[in-house]
Amino acid sequence: MRFTLTILALTLSLSCLSQRIAPTRLIQDDKLLHAFAGSYVAAPVAFATKKPVLWGTVAATSAGLAKELYDYRSYGKFDPVDLAFTAVSGFVTSFIISKLKK
Repeated sequence: MRFTLTILALTLSLSCLSQRIAPTRLIQDDKLLHAFAGSYVAAPVAFATKKPVLWGTVAATSAGLAKELYDYRSYGKFDPVDLAFTAVSGFVTSFIISKLKK
């Protein structure tokens, strides 16, 4: 149940954020998708481990790195900002989950 509520809260907050800032284009839609993906990857890992912040962040960062390496091989562009959005959102999600698990 906590997992479902966490994913729901993260999804709602990201969609509210994207609706609020999309007209001004402060953050591109691609970056928001990376942030969502980082949260989505980190959440189940953080719930399943005894060190949620560490392993959730590692999982999100690994997924982001894999995606950027794929992009680099596909069309020659490695975007460190995309990787940062994925990793940071994974860290934040894992941190929130670590507090929920206590």
